[in-house]
Amino acid sequence: EKFLTKIGMPPGGLNGTSEEIMNALAHARMPEDAATIAKVVGDHNQQVGGAAKAFAWFQEYYVNNLLSGPKTWFGLSIISPIANMTFDGSARFVGGILSGKPSQSMQVLKNFQRTFQEASIAFEMMIRTFRSGQATLMPGVELYDGRTQVGAIGMSTESDNPIVKALVGGVNLTGTTIRLPSRAIMTFDEFFRQTTSRVALNEKFTNEVHDEFLELAMETGKIAEDASPKEVRMWRRENKQLIADEVQKRVDTVIRDGRLRDQHAVMDEAMNKPEIVAIEDDFERAGAVQQYFADEFTESHRRNVAYTRDHGTRAVFQGDLGRAGEAIGKVIDDTLAFNGVAPLRILIPFFRTPWKIQEKFFGLMPTNSAVEGVSRLRNRIENKTWEIPKEGNLGVLHRKHLQDLASGDPKRIAEARGRQAAGMMLVGFAWSKAEEGTLTGGGPADWQDRQAMIDNGWQPYS
Repeated sequence: EKFLTKIGMPPGGLNGTSEEIMNALAHARMPEDAATIAKVVGDHNQQVGGAAKAFAWFQEYYVNNLLSGPKTWFGLSIISPIANMTFDGSARFVGGILSGKPSQSMQVLKNFQRTFQEASIAFEMMIRTFRSGQATLMPGVELYDGRTQVGAIGMSTESDNPIVKALVGGVNLTGTTIRLPSRAIMTFDEFFRQTTSRVALNEKFTNEVHDEFLELAMETGKIAEDASPKEVRMWRRENKQLIADEVQKRVDTVIRDGRLRDQHAVMDEAMNKPEIVAIEDDFERAGAVQQYFADEFTESHRRNVAYTRDHGTRAVFQGDLGRAGEAIGKVIDDTLAFNGVAPLRILIPFFRTPWKIQEKFFGLMPTNSAVEGVSRLRNRIENKTWEIPKEGNLGVLHRKHLQDLASGDPKRIAEARGRQAAGMMLVGFAWSKAEEGTLTGGGPADWQDRQAMIDNGWQPYS
């Protein structure tokens, strides 16, 4: 605690955010503080003893065994992301029409074309991920979201004894083999993450660059301020390549060499920058690192990173959990936990993906239309306007949906209208199938009547 206080962190600071720890350690003096840092790390590692290591090994085998079935692997890796992307694109296409924004429908078609253009670099990053065994775009974001991360089954040694080296090599080979199912899924996830994030960034920056360049052209007299739509289209065609080059330049500031430039990536860049590494004075070097971080990780860059992370994880259902999801995930990891062992992870090995799936389909419930009507009515009574308040006025009921409708952003509005239409279509389809008897429920409450129906070929929940 004295050491943490000395370098500017509050007591208990190891429970703080990674950014707080990172900023504090930037002021540590080397080599004077090296021994203390080593002791802090060593004490932490001692708390995670043999029981935790054994559990991590078992957990890794258990998780990969669950993922090893061909149907599971194929469904998670290929069918689910493609179906999700197709559904979202179709919903936005319909939502663009319903919201009176046909440009949003056309953008869906452009994004579809762009997906194929980005496929080559996404495939390259996919191969890199398979070879390294680590995600490229967002390292650490995996299908399995427990605290026991990928790579638990493994050993290292500095011994020259051939028997020891053979034993360690055997353990590492076993771990690599066991991890093949999760590695394969992560590899395909990388393809969809890279594709969807790049397509989303391209759309975002294309609109921004187009508007900026058009405004500049009007200011410099290259095009009249009252130019007709036809003249604007001609200007756009003439400057198509210029706009594309600037868009790619901005995409590269967010995704560099396949990796999302979040705070950790930017800090890695700073720590490995030759001119910074060459600085001999520790405090001067730490200051240079902080300055590089401040220059690169600006507020606008932070928003672009968040935007990329959101769109890059949608297709694979691995986005942020939100406060409620994070709280439940913490309960799963902490309940009955001891010495780094989380027993509930045996019962609930995956949480993030199921949570994001239910969150998505809850957003499709027709209640979103009812909630919109109630929100407008309430605002009419309270503020004499039929508009939806930007922060919502119904608590947590379809909060994001209402915020999207009130955002004024044509894209978000089209997506929201698409969700409403898709939800009604799904409910209507399910209702019609239930009426036909094609879609079944639980059946009669009386078990004898239910069994008689089953004996005649009827299947519950089918």
